[in-house]
Amino acid sequence: MAVLGRGEGHGGISILHALGAGYGATVSIELSTRVQLRDSPVKKEPKDTHGLLLAVVETWSEAGHPLPDSEELHWAVRSEIPIGRGLKSSAALAVACIQALCDATETTLENHQIVDIAADAQLAWGCSFTGSVDDSWAAVEPGWKVVDPNVPAAEGVLMEGLIEESQDWIILILDRGPRTIDPDPGRFQMHAGQF
Repeated sequence: MAVLGRGEGHGGISILHALGAGYGATVSIELSTRVQLRDSPVKKEPKDTHGLLLAVVETWSEAGHPLPDSEELHWAVRSEIPIGRGLKSSAALAVACIQALCDATETTLENHQIVDIAADAQLAWGCSFTGSVDDSWAAVEPGWKVVDPNVPAAEGVLMEGLIEESQDWIILILDRGPRTIDPDPGRFQMHAGQF
């Protein structure tokens, strides 16, 4: 049982929601998801009820990148980010998996390329209406970015920065529990003026 590749992505907190405002902004936080891509089954298979892991592999291949030279691919996932709580766990997982695929295949990608693949995978999976481009930037780089999700990631960064003296910040996360209602794009657009 060999580890083929490793990757890591970070969580984030939305500052501006792309579905409501047309532009998105997310700040990166120090909660992470780490993955290992392996050539044989792991003791505890990750819960991937919606198929994001498969969507990442398919999107990676569709982008023209090689898969690892292995008959089987299995994921080991360790995450500090609660799932379905608005802390960008899907973007963190997608970015971590893409980095592991890069590691496993000795493929070098720029961060904007990682963001594009992560956004395409999240759209294909159905966990995002916009591709979560801002969330994927937060997963791959520290700081914050205001992005236009309608153009390639390399062209879509409108503003960016780091949080000054971030070591002095404490973020308190109150867990609302699992999401009980799926987001409705119509409601976001109906309230666009509030964004």
